[in-house]
Amino acid sequence: MVNVVMTALVYLLTMVMSYILKRAGLFHKEDKKVLSNLIFYITLPASLISSFAGAEVNVYYVIAILLGFLVNTVMVISGQIVSADKSPELKAIYSVNASGFNMACIAIPFLSTFYPAGVPYLCMFDVGDSFYTLGTTYAIGKMRLNGGSKDKNENYVLTILKGLLTSVPFDTYMIMTILSFLNCRLPDFVTMAADFCGKGNGFLTMIMIGVSLELHMSRESAKEVITLLSMRYVIGIIAAVQGASAIRSWLSEEVLTPEVYIPIEQRHADSSDPAYKAFNQDSACYKETFLPIAPYMVALVIWYQGESDTSVAEGTVYLQLLKKLVSLWRHDLQNKTLPFIIIQICDLDDRMDEGWSVIQKAQEEAQREIPSVQVVTSSDVCEHTQIHPEDKRALAEKILEILG
Repeated sequence: MVNVVMTALVYLLTMVMSYILKRAGLFHKEDKKVLSNLIFYITLPASLISSFAGAEVNVYYVIAILLGFLVNTVMVISGQIVSADKSPELKAIYSVNASGFNMACIAIPFLSTFYPAGVPYLCMFDVGDSFYTLGTTYAIGKMRLNGGSKDKNENYVLTILKGLLTSVPFDTYMIMTILSFLNCRLPDFVTMAADFCGKGNGFLTMIMIGVSLELHMSRESAKEVITLLSMRYVIGIIAAVQGASAIRSWLSEEVLTPEVYIPIEQRHADSSDPAYKAFNQDSACYKETFLPIAPYMVALVIWYQGESDTSVAEGTVYLQLLKKLVSLWRHDLQNKTLPFIIIQICDLDDRMDEGWSVIQKAQEEAQREIPSVQVVTSSDVCEHTQIHPEDKRALAEKILEILG
């Protein structure tokens, strides 16, 4: 957590420093073009190549692409609704700026400094994002500027395809994904060179943003900017969800001490399944999913997990791991009494072996042994033929009963 905050502070200070140097005359507005070319044609592709090296393609690449596309779709529609009564010029501005995530300039350089293993998934999210940012929002904005009619002299499909195919970062995503899928390794020299060049990406990006920064705007413009940003932040939903994950992937390396270590061959099959292996590494979900939301205020944790820890060996340490998780998360979220609701895994007809029963018992014991922890049974609302009930409302109502 400290590493994440310190990295963010370094990024912010670098950006402020470059802005001050521009104001002092050491940088000029025109320098943005040179910096932009260095980043988008050299350091960013190099950083992506370095981060992708050794990555294994899995189903979550596809999920990340779809998620990037879906979130942007919601944001574009929201921009259309918010700007419905505005002038054609503002409608076009909202169309272009309501969606899109600054992956290349902010998210990827930032994440690569402390968790490079997560960069490939961020890149896949950016593939879905790029469909909009590299042409689609421009086409929508152009039509709104023309009163909703299409410009007959412009082929928007070709515009979108050109934007995608001429984007060096996007092309790098595609090439590295294909190479990963084919299990092809780049020569060590190429990886070393990419790593060397890519290390300067975050620094140059913050310098470019500082040089580009202009703080002068009219009240009218400021009002529209605030409206746009408010809309984007409202849509930004924090979600820490990962199916088929083992509890140890949600814990930090420091708390995974020898007494709770279970050899991989004695763990549940999900820990070695290629579809789940990437996020079932020790501390993987903790670093990639939990830490990014740790700075935010959290009022309640609903812990719905356990099926991926149902080997007999894992059952012997599950209660210890659950205690460690509650303690760790309360510490990281800076709330010593943060309430936890644990949803007990249901009775599953073909899984009621010793390991499954031990996990259910450990979840019951957690309520007695850990303060401010309550357990919700799910067996009475599940069909017993699948882990999660088809009728989610019944389970939600049980949780609401506890919350009062």
